[in-house]
Amino acid sequence: LLDIFTAGGETALKIEEIQLTDNREVRLTAFIQKIDEDKGERITSFSQETEGLPDKHPAVIIIPGGGYSRLSERESDPIALKFAGMGYQAFILRYTVSETDKEHIWPHPIEEYDKAVEIIQSKADEWGVDTDRIAVCGFSAGGHLAACAATIADHRPAAVILGYPALLGDVCDACAPGLPHPIEEVDDQTPPCFIFMARDDMLVSVKNATAFADALTDHGINYEMHIYSQGGHGFTTALDYLNGNKISSRARNWIEDAGEFLEEVWGHFNVNGFTKPAINRTINGDYENHFSVDCTIANLENQGPAITGLLKNYLAETDQLIEEKGFDGAPAQFIKHIYSFRTVLNMLSVPAEKISELNNRLSEIDPKNELHNVI
Repeated sequence: LLDIFTAGGETALKIEEIQLTDNREVRLTAFIQKIDEDKGERITSFSQETEGLPDKHPAVIIIPGGGYSRLSERESDPIALKFAGMGYQAFILRYTVSETDKEHIWPHPIEEYDKAVEIIQSKADEWGVDTDRIAVCGFSAGGHLAACAATIADHRPAAVILGYPALLGDVCDACAPGLPHPIEEVDDQTPPCFIFMARDDMLVSVKNATAFADALTDHGINYEMHIYSQGGHGFTTALDYLNGNKISSRARNWIEDAGEFLEEVWGHFNVNGFTKPAINRTINGDYENHFSVDCTIANLENQGPAITGLLKNYLAETDQLIEEKGFDGAPAQFIKHIYSFRTVLNMLSVPAEKISELNNRLSEIDPKNELHNVI
């Protein structure tokens, strides 16, 4: 894979390694798209100086698995190089593990994650990192650490990728004593998540993924999940040279799917920077700390006069539309609790400019002066 970044004997990736601790073998390895030191310009993989390329790249911190006993190299460099090929500044966190002294593992890994983020942030200009677009990608026990980064870390990532993650309490306890149970820690500030694993994983059952997804749903967090028909545990990129399991051919798509999910959350990355995101962090506006047309109908119509007065005519048209569709009573209320106000405005053929205006005016209303959100 490194050949992708090599031309004329020169590599277009700068690889740096930083020791994070003095007494433990904890390292952060950085795979950085090279910078022209004289002009501060990006160079392509063919060593051509090119003006106009973005100065900031999205970043991903890869956290390999290994049951907190070792670190899987199959889930390290091959993953970093794949993300580098997609335009990411890629980092590998080799965190604290131990085969014997497991009671002393935690909280070192989460502290090392936070330290790694602080280093990346401090070198963001030098490394060309967009600090608002740092994702974490963890596998198995590394998926546990990635889920902890998403829920209890001092520096939460902007998105998380979880590969066959160890998340249920009994699985966490089997890895090492005293590990947090990430499913219990999911909250309203958890970032969007991409989750993948195989149905026939005998080591970490699919219940780890589905239970985490349920917790995300309960808190309104956007996510995407893929459960492949077969692949077992630890299938990394699913390529034959790294994986000996019998595996669904579709499992090889997970890394591209994860990249496309991040593009939906962050916007498409191109030479001009990022386009507008296609989806929000949460499934609807009810879970945000401000009002918007992405809130449900029920939420908005149960607020105070600032909102109901602003939307009075549209709410009346909404009631009429629901009635015309044949819904009343409990079914009508169900519709109001699941449909966003934006959806209804589109059904009423309200012009996009007017919807944008309403959205802006709603966002200016202080939630403290309205009723509590109805979810």
